[in-house]
Amino acid sequence: MISRILSSGAAFLFSAAIISILINWFRFSKKLTNFPTVGFVVLALVFTAYVAIKPRWRMERTPWLALAMLLLGVIALVPFAFVYDVFGTYDLGSIMITVRDNPPTEMLFVGLGSLSDMIFEYTIIFFVLVLLGFYLSKTVPFFAQFAVLLGAVFVFASPLTKFAYQSVVPNPYHDLVDIPGDLQIPQIVSRPDEQKNIIFMYLESLERTYRDVPETAAAFAPLAQIENAGLSFDNIHQVYGAHFTAAGMLATQCGIPLLPNGIINVFRKTRERTDREVLDFEDFMNHVVCLGDILEQDGYIGSYVNGSDLAVFNKGLMFQSHGHERVFGVNVLDGPREEVYENYWGLNDATVFQYAQDELEYLVSLDRPFTMSMLTLSTHGPDAQLDPGCDYPLVLDSQIPAAIQCTGDHVVRMLEKIDELGIADNTIVVVLSDHLAMRSSISHLLQARDQDRRNLVTVLGAGSPVVVSTEGTMLDVYPTILELMGYEIADSRANMGVSLLSEHSTLAQRVGVTELSKAIKQNTALQDFLWNEEVFNSVLDFAAN
Repeated sequence: MISRILSSGAAFLFSAAIISILINWFRFSKKLTNFPTVGFVVLALVFTAYVAIKPRWRMERTPWLALAMLLLGVIALVPFAFVYDVFGTYDLGSIMITVRDNPPTEMLFVGLGSLSDMIFEYTIIFFVLVLLGFYLSKTVPFFAQFAVLLGAVFVFASPLTKFAYQSVVPNPYHDLVDIPGDLQIPQIVSRPDEQKNIIFMYLESLERTYRDVPETAAAFAPLAQIENAGLSFDNIHQVYGAHFTAAGMLATQCGIPLLPNGIINVFRKTRERTDREVLDFEDFMNHVVCLGDILEQDGYIGSYVNGSDLAVFNKGLMFQSHGHERVFGVNVLDGPREEVYENYWGLNDATVFQYAQDELEYLVSLDRPFTMSMLTLSTHGPDAQLDPGCDYPLVLDSQIPAAIQCTGDHVVRMLEKIDELGIADNTIVVVLSDHLAMRSSISHLLQARDQDRRNLVTVLGAGSPVVVSTEGTMLDVYPTILELMGYEIADSRANMGVSLLSEHSTLAQRVGVTELSKAIKQNTALQDFLWNEEVFNSVLDFAAN
């Protein structure tokens, strides 16, 4: 009797773990009465009943094959299910970049701080599937065969298998990107008579779509007013390689996607990561000509203010490698908050904007043209990290709308600071999202508008308020900004970007947004071309001849 109860309980828990994986992986409804979830629940109850009434028998031999196959399948799938549930993607390339370019202590701090509940949930799922699967294989007739089949299904469904397959089988979409035909080093035809300052305000996960979602429209109002007063680009899609913070920043500053630079020396890289006041100057695509490189040649001073550790995704190194001599992160900022986290992701937006305003005052005092970029954090998923004074009411039990409202208020005050310093007439301000929002407490509101989701890109100080609806991506922001600053560039092109103000077709227009993402993803030829200076120069030299 006890054995029957234990087996029935094990069957129920094992079934619940599989249902949880299915719901999260395929985004099925969590309401047990909704289709197809109700079907899974019925099957789980039937299986539990089968185990409860079936006569017991014990196998003479331990089902090692079942255990090995199930363990392999769980290892191959469950970690990716966790990543997908947290971030809305299980892309292996992004995971490789994350592992390679982030300090392990940083990832552990953020994970245990903001994702502890989900880590605990998936750890339980992992051990339930392995241990109870093994137990049921020994006690339930034919379950060992089912465990082998389930493990094989998990392996087949794993992104690892898909990655391996795509690494071997040629992808016809890769041919849609012409290397180097679709990358043109920016050729400056003429420079502006007046050197304007330029400020980039990257707003974490704060996409333009929130403006059109009824539940978030009121919170987005401060940013909507800014957009209405500026040059608004309302048709900026997200493509692979510009789909997370560092990638979005690289795309807008350099006009290229961020692809993994292999996983070679990952352990050496992570061991060398330490919080330090001076970054080791390494090569972050130094051979690629970015906006900061051009401005540095023209006498600009570059500055970057980041609320998290500069080592995270190498964002500090990225800016330092391309014309930004003043680079600040949570671990190098002076004052009482030095090396102190105010939330799990870094500094609250109130603190970041205060540091940015202080830095702005310093840059203005130099009496030189400058470029300054800053990155906010408070709107980060899964449910934002609010400033102590952010008291906007919750919407659908989510803090995301409150964070949107309060970050928008900070942007407004930053613009007021620019006016106060008397530089508004000589400064271009770019207010933009770093990427579309990932999985969060209000993801369902965005998923309902999946085809209409767009990045926020608004430029102030570059002419009368106008809405530009040219179809483009974050890759096209770089040449567009160059032209708005008064630079004339050959063919209105800069690397893989095309100015949204020109008559030339962008890659998104020529190839298609979905197709362009497929053309960039896991494109090892493009990856080698962008990361390897020798390959980069040899390909361009060959094309020129």
